[in-house]
Amino acid sequence: MIRYFDTSALVKRYLAEPGSSRVSGWIEEGSERAVSRVALVETMSAFSRRVRERHLTAAGRARLWRKLEEDLESFVLVDVHVAVIGRATTLCTRHPLRALDAVHLASALELLDGLDDDVRFASADGSLLRIADAVGLVPEDPAA
Repeated sequence: MIRYFDTSALVKRYLAEPGSSRVSGWIEEGSERAVSRVALVETMSAFSRRVRERHLTAAGRARLWRKLEEDLESFVLVDVHVAVIGRATTLCTRHPLRALDAVHLASALELLDGLDDDVRFASADGSLLRIADAVGLVPEDPAA
């Protein structure tokens, strides 16, 4: 089993939100975990938004980013390559998806193709979790 984190789940590791303790537990439990490289941009965007809103200092953002980089050493990083883009494009024709949500689903499905086991898809987005279930992933809501 491998657990894939979309950005809405991943940021819970670094920002106090409902489900944060569950995400931290999942990351610390030692099972395989994965994330798309696009989540790095989305996570920095989330951190920077908190700085602009004055809920986080620039120094705090840098500290959180270092923690993320340390965590990523134990993650499978899924590149956004041609196959992922093609799959994400197809997913958009079949499901009501935002662009980067489609990239996250496609990335998780790329992992599933190479496994004999399941891929758990962690997200805080209920709609995305329903689509993940429909396409063969095991949905997990960290706040549930």
